[in-house]
Amino acid sequence: MGNKKLGLASTLIICILLVGIFGTSVAFAASGYEEVGGGIWTWNTIPGFYAKSNYFHREAYHRASAQVGAGDIISDIQPPNVHAVAIATGLFGTCRVWWYVY
Repeated sequence: MGNKKLGLASTLIICILLVGIFGTSVAFAASGYEEVGGGIWTWNTIPGFYAKSNYFHREAYHRASAQVGAGDIISDIQPPNVHAVAIATGLFGTCRVWWYVY
C-alpha cells in the first residue's frame, strides 16, 4: 500500500511539472501582422515548439522563413502575388521568424 501511494504521488508531481512547463509556454503564444518591405507579413509562435512565418508581396520574389531552436531553417520562396509560408516545429528552443524580398 505504501508503494502505491508513493507511485501516485510521483505521478502527480510529474503531471504538475508538465502542465507548468507546457501550460506557460502556450500562454505566451504570440502572433502579429505588419506591412513591411512593401508586402504583408504575419507570424505565429508558441515558444519552444512552433513558429510560422507568412509573407506576401505583389511585385517581387520574396521569402518567409522560420526556425525553432537549433533545428532546420524552413524557408519558402515565391514569385509575386503568391504567399510564402514557412512552418517550423521543435522542442525547447528559441523561435525565429523572418521575411526577405529579392
